Amino acid sequence: MLEWTKWKKHIFEEALFPLYIVHGDEEQLQTEILQAFKRRAFSGGMGDWNWNVLYGHKELGLSQIVEAIAGAAWGADNRIAVLRTCDSVTADTWSALAAWMEQNDAGSTLVLFFHSMDGRIKGIKKLRSMAQVWECQQYKGDALLRYIVDRAQTKGLTMGDEAARQLVKYTGPDLSFVVSELEKLALYVHPETTIDATVVDTAASIAPGQLEHGAVFRMTEAMAAKNCGEAVRLLHELMDAGEAPLRILPLIDRELRLLLAAKSRHGQPWASIAHAMGENSEYPVKKAGRFSGRFSEDALLHAFGKVVQADRDLKLGANGEDVLEALVVWICRHE
Repeated sequence: MLEWTKWKKHIFEEALFPLYIVHGDEEQLQTEILQAFKRRAFSGGMGDWNWNVLYGHKELGLSQIVEAIAGAAWGADNRIAVLRTCDSVTADTWSALAAWMEQNDAGSTLVLFFHSMDGRIKGIKKLRSMAQVWECQQYKGDALLRYIVDRAQTKGLTMGDEAARQLVKYTGPDLSFVVSELEKLALYVHPETTIDATVVDTAASIAPGQLEHGAVFRMTEAMAAKNCGEAVRLLHELMDAGEAPLRILPLIDRELRLLLAAKSRHGQPWASIAHAMGENSEYPVKKAGRFSGRFSEDALLHAFGKVVQADRDLKLGANGEDVLEALVVWICRHE
């Protein structure tokens, strides 16, 4: 796993190698690495000479690459040439470049950016053996939390693991969205510099596609807890993120069924109830059990009728946000 702080320290503070290969599908990391190399090249004040960018294509030949990397740095310790969209370059050009770099000292640093690198190509294999190879993978788990905390710190912000973990619930692992949300949170707390979990809950937005990653379940949990304001806020976030009302409604129905099952448990094992409901584990039923005492059976049964009515209204073209908000508020306010 490519650690964010380590590669930044290397680019900004350490001697650069002649060749780097950056590959992988995490575009935000690739962009940040590109920007870091550019800052290094411009650090001496002669960026127009010390920074050169080429774009790969099928007609790109060795002579064009050599022209970009030939010559020493001027006013700085490194001259850096970047070749982007390397996936389009032919195998013959890679073989020619590998042979040339074996025989020559370019005097510059060359950085190759691939989206999906084909390591079977002979020339690329040879270049890999000569290069520092950095793979840009999607950060997950602790690595994602470290990225968020470290990036906040570079912006002069204080953000602990708890706040970072809460932010991930909104953004998922999409680094470009994480960066955007961090910038928004920084503006929200300004002139203060501390971002805690409460700030995240107040100001963060849900990333498009987060329905599958838990955002809607936080909304239904807030509804079950009768936290009406929070449930409605999260519903609006989901709608603003483009989630379809007819995808959200079945999960509201599911939460009501979990509440009713937990309320009607009568000493049955949680695992048996979960199995009867088709749940993969007992956890959702047990969690619903924490809130089931806040509802009467009559209120839950009446709520199912409200779900059926909401489904009918949505399919007849009613405003989805209005329909779902009315449903959530009704469920929260009836015992």
